[in-house]
Amino acid sequence: MILPIEIISEIFENFPTKLLCRYLIISRNVNYEIKKIIIKRFNNVFLNSDKRLLVYMSRYDLLELSQVSYAFDLGFKTLNTENLISTFSVSSSSKRNSSNNSPIGLKLRGGGVFNSKPLNSSITYLGWGATSEEKESRIYIFDSEVSHMNNISPCYYVTHGKVITPIDGCKLNKGSWNALLSRKSKKKLPNAVFSGTNELNNIGIPYVLGKLKTVSIKADALLVAYEEKKRDKSSTGVKYLITNGGEQHLKQKRTCIIS
Repeated sequence: MILPIEIISEIFENFPTKLLCRYLIISRNVNYEIKKIIIKRFNNVFLNSDKRLLVYMSRYDLLELSQVSYAFDLGFKTLNTENLISTFSVSSSSKRNSSNNSPIGLKLRGGGVFNSKPLNSSITYLGWGATSEEKESRIYIFDSEVSHMNNISPCYYVTHGKVITPIDGCKLNKGSWNALLSRKSKKKLPNAVFSGTNELNNIGIPYVLGKLKTVSIKADALLVAYEEKKRDKSSTGVKYLITNGGEQHLKQKRTCIIS
């Protein structure tokens, strides 16, 4: 006996997203119903909400001769309902933009607070003869409305990997570039695509300013991370995004483990 698609859809409504995605190969009708559920869930979490993406990126800076980290704050921009690819943009507006809720740093897994560079800082490249550079990048979900969390917002881990970006002026593409977030294991969560622009400055010593603009990633990958409240266990990972007043809160809670 084959159940009507309406009943199948009603059953699927109770499945977590990770399990739901396993049934995307059954039939065209089932795929359509599953996509509708995923789109509905995604919109409930990210559309018109305070949920944003945090990208934590590290690179070896040849000028400073040390490992340097950057953090980028991205808001939801679009969702492609055909392939379920979501796009988040650095320039997207958010309620977080008020002075009382502006992020000041990140609490790292290894201890300490990262606040060496402002969020969304451009990366400065000097001409060293190379045309590209590898970076370690990690993606998280965080809630920018943190007044109810004592100014500390948990960061839910999504995925990480290597990103190889151009470090020149990208003349053929008028400065624009795309870079795939590659992972060693092909069985894990889908890769993301980073997009940005490089701007060549020839005044004085020539240099390139690299800017991250958008991150595109599968909607179901974000939903799984959000539903499971995944935490990054790596020593270089992020635990929290800290807003104004949060640092003082951490100092008062030195002897506590906040999780």
